[in-house]
Amino acid sequence: MRQRIILPDLLTRENRRHHDCPLDEIGASIRWLGRQTFAYVRRSHQPARRTSEGRTEKRTTRTAEPIRRDAANVATTEATALHIRLRGKEGHLNVSETLRFDGRTVVVTGGGRGLGRAYAELLASRGASVVVNDLGTSLDGAARVSSPADSVVDFVTRQGGRAVADTSDVSTEQGAQSLIDAAVDRFGRIDVLIHNAGIVRRAPFAEMSTADFDRHVAVHQAGAFHLARAAWSHFVRQRYGRVIITVSTAMFGLPEIIPYGSAKGGAFGLARGLALEGASNNIRVNMVAPSAMTRMASGDSTVWSPTRNEMIPKREAGMDSDKVAPLVAVLAHERCPVNGETYYAAGGRVSRIFVGQTSGQTFSQVTPEQILDQWVAINDRDHYSLPVISPDAQSVSWLESEFDPVLDS
Repeated sequence: MRQRIILPDLLTRENRRHHDCPLDEIGASIRWLGRQTFAYVRRSHQPARRTSEGRTEKRTTRTAEPIRRDAANVATTEATALHIRLRGKEGHLNVSETLRFDGRTVVVTGGGRGLGRAYAELLASRGASVVVNDLGTSLDGAARVSSPADSVVDFVTRQGGRAVADTSDVSTEQGAQSLIDAAVDRFGRIDVLIHNAGIVRRAPFAEMSTADFDRHVAVHQAGAFHLARAAWSHFVRQRYGRVIITVSTAMFGLPEIIPYGSAKGGAFGLARGLALEGASNNIRVNMVAPSAMTRMASGDSTVWSPTRNEMIPKREAGMDSDKVAPLVAVLAHERCPVNGETYYAAGGRVSRIFVGQTSGQTFSQVTPEQILDQWVAINDRDHYSLPVISPDAQSVSWLESEFDPVLDS
């Protein structure tokens, strides 16, 4: 089976032209391409013209500017790259194989309720040994009210799975280290870290205290840092690890939960950096921005329905935690095809979240007046670029014609 894939002429050095490639032969080229940090040269084919001798001549011009990609082209190109990454030698997606976690040890923070419980139960049902961590605090993290991790462990073991409970405080360095040590001591290794623990306090900004802000950062951002630090040496030694950090669309801004959104934004930057450092050791770090009917979402009872084109109650949208867990299983598996990415999951819908940069405007002598005059063009989203992690250059580049390097294996 052959499928025509249009590739930039810089993809192959021995053949500087567009060509047909079978899907199973271009994986290495795409991985090479994903590591480059240069702007591609665009080849623009114009309509053929007839010469004075009567011959038809194909006209080709070359420009030194990066290839411009509109939203549709971005989606098509990256979907193609992702399919190439997942397809077998026959060119077909191998979806018949059940994703199993036999022999893997998974740590789930905030695993006693809601989303964390759904993650723990699903992965345990697929063979993982699970450490269910839950401090059992109130919603705002101010006090311990119960120990829900034990009930999850009881359920898993009754189903024939392997699980242990843990009540370490992952907002501290000592608590995070204790949790990872417990996983290694009990099951002999640590393969997957899912940081789902979280708190939220809703109040106007003027009523927020420094203590409120610090408490959110300690759990969401510093907790992810402490846990990753504790697990990192194990991941590097075994040259394998999967990290899933819970973020939120609140990092783009929501009123009355500003400390929460700020901490999630910090966790986003942390995860992107970890993805860069861990790539060479087969450590993949990704993020999930879930939405479900959980204790934390009790004050946010509606969600946008793309089919109905309106906000509807989450219960009507089927916003169960069980519908988020399958995405987390993909990101936690050895076949996870991405690194440093963020995905939204709610009510059975999964989508990618990314940050883009418009093409903007360039000025020879820039003035405030010129900027304001070109404001519409600066904000034009018809053409944009994505931030690309470049392991070779230890940097992030904004490239407009890049197969996403997170697909690099």
